Amino acid sequence: MSYFMKGMGAIACCFLFIYWMPINSLPLNTEVFIYTIMNPLAFLVGAAFLMIGTVLQGKMVHDIVRLVKRKRFGTGLFVCVAAALPASLIIISYEMVLIFYVLAMIYGIISLPSTSKEFEKG
Repeated sequence: MSYFMKGMGAIACCFLFIYWMPINSLPLNTEVFIYTIMNPLAFLVGAAFLMIGTVLQGKMVHDIVRLVKRKRFGTGLFVCVAAALPASLIIISYEMVLIFYVLAMIYGIISLPSTSKEFEKG
């Protein structure tokens, strides 16, 4: 999958996560939990988009680290720009975008190989 498609998929999933997730008000209070129990479809759809978007964005983090390690900075710069696309959604909800990026970074770092020989194979 190309970097552009991963970036567009990540921005679409991040937007749909913000749109569908009923927990738009942080700090959490009892009304949020009651709404989640009474309307589980919105929560489940939002969680599904969060997982799909996190995987796409995490793979981009993995690609950025791999390209920087191989010293391919031109392609790495393009991937960094594509990875920054969901940041434009900060104007809608910065808390949700922050959650999205933190989870994507954790997934991208966890998916890195443990040895440098695995890095070279790609």
